[in-house]
Amino acid sequence: MLIHVDAVPDIVTVGKPFGNGHPISAVITTQAIARSFAQTGMEYFNTFGGNPVSCAIGLAVLEVIEKENLRGNALQVGEYMLQGMKELQQKHLIIGDVRGVGMFIGVELVKDRNTKQPATAEAQHVIYRMKENYILLSADGPHRNVLKFKPPMVFTIKNADRLLHQLDLVLSEIAMGSDELKDPGVGSASCVPKCTESQSHQNDIVKVLIKGEVKVSNEVKVNGTDTGEPPNKVQKVV
Repeated sequence: MLIHVDAVPDIVTVGKPFGNGHPISAVITTQAIARSFAQTGMEYFNTFGGNPVSCAIGLAVLEVIEKENLRGNALQVGEYMLQGMKELQQKHLIIGDVRGVGMFIGVELVKDRNTKQPATAEAQHVIYRMKENYILLSADGPHRNVLKFKPPMVFTIKNADRLLHQLDLVLSEIAMGSDELKDPGVGSASCVPKCTESQSHQNDIVKVLIKGEVKVSNEVKVNGTDTGEPPNKVQKVV
């Protein structure tokens, strides 16, 4: 049962998070529904259904979730994040609403809190600026103006503090330079100049793991030699 929702689903489907990224899915239902499906006489066949490798991975993930109390962590950290987002809402007028359950949180950005006019361009700016600081977000909703936060279940209070701090900085940037933002559309800017520049060069940036540190470079080397080729044409980066 979802928190604050008086409903119990009859069928639940889960995907790759069930395997921590491994391609696995499952259907969870009641015994009565499962029996009724079997009684239809319909033949069901799946080439990879119930294979031992995927089953072992799924069981291992469930075991870790249980042993490390990751559901409890999701509730604790999620509530901390939700409260932090609501505090940012009091500071930044661009935040029209904050809502969520656990660590699945949506922050709706608006140009005007009364009219609820969606701040789509601003939301895209936030996404690109956060990405420049190694924090990945996405936008959702009909107008793509709802920032979607769904961190992994191992997310900590310390991680949440960094996220909230960086989001505060980016929203402050928007407040100071809001005149430069334009609505996205044909022939118009989708974000401020700094964001546009980042977007146009995002395919030229390669993260190279060197001695345990992530460094960002515009140069691509294969076996220690400059290739002169863009990253998307290089098969192996060392």
